[in-house]
Amino acid sequence: MVDDAQVPAVPARLSLTRLFLELAMYKEALSVLTGIIMTDDQEVEAWYLEGWCFMLMGEDAKEKEIKVEDISWDELARDARDCLETCRHVSSTPPPIILDSYLSAASRNSTPP
Repeated sequence: MVDDAQVPAVPARLSLTRLFLELAMYKEALSVLTGIIMTDDQEVEAWYLEGWCFMLMGEDAKEKEIKVEDISWDELARDARDCLETCRHVSSTPPPIILDSYLSAASRNSTPP
């Protein structure tokens, strides 16, 4: 097990996650986010980024007409919706408009905005 002093702080890991997402390194992003959420399941940005990651994976899968690790684009969209709903519940501030738009689209099982 890694000593806590060796694990970067949450803000550094969130920054790393955003870089992974920009580079379409979704597995790596999810790995970092899982660690953050296991440490603090009230970390709003981690839930938001996890939802965003699933959304990007779903869009990629739909565009290429493929499954990602045997998961279809609509299942990824549902996972994204679940993460974003958790983000909404954990957050003490109102969600951004894009989050509301995405949640509405995901609940209708259509393409996100």
